[in-house]
Amino acid sequence: MGQKGFWDFEERQQELLNKNKTLKYLNDIIPWELFRDELESLHKKDRKSNAGRKPIDVILMFKFLIWTVGSSVSGSGTPRKTDMS
Repeated sequence: MGQKGFWDFEERQQELLNKNKTLKYLNDIIPWELFRDELESLHKKDRKSNAGRKPIDVILMFKFLIWTVGSSVSGSGTPRKTDMS
């Protein structure tokens, strides 16, 4: 198959959405912006300078946290730690 092209992102995103409707479902039922003020107050860090990358959006981090905690996806999604003992 070879290396993925620049436009393959949209195809991959659609594949993931077809496999797991949870992400769409969560976006439909949860008003994420209601959490923004609280999350920003918890994640507030004073920046020493404007150098470097910009901070990741708190809503995006919250969505990722909710998805990874509730998800049993492995392989095509976020890797999960497992107890190997």
